[in-house]
Amino acid sequence: MSITAFQIAAGALSALVAASSSTASTPTQVSTGSQQGMYIANPSTIPVYVAAGSSSIQAACPTTAVPCVGMCVLPGQGMYATVPPQGWLSAATSAGAASVMATPGFFGS
Repeated sequence: MSITAFQIAAGALSALVAASSSTASTPTQVSTGSQQGMYIANPSTIPVYVAAGSSSIQAACPTTAVPCVGMCVLPGQGMYATVPPQGWLSAATSAGAASVMATPGFFGS
């Protein structure tokens, strides 16, 4: 039996989510239907903090004084995440601007 860690959903549309340090990006819907997996890639040269959830989700960068909603995607790296159906993604940076790309799919076996 072979194992497939991640499969791109049939007809899945990847989304480009812009991030800046001034404010979290407007949430972007990146998952449709019941797909609950996502591959998030950060091709930029700076870390990007992402948060997934409902249409009101807002990613933010943590500081030593204030923890925030979001998970760091390191520069030039990608990550797999489980997201809610009809998921939305928001992104932010601590300095500068960047973009992340998100592809919906599912975790198979």
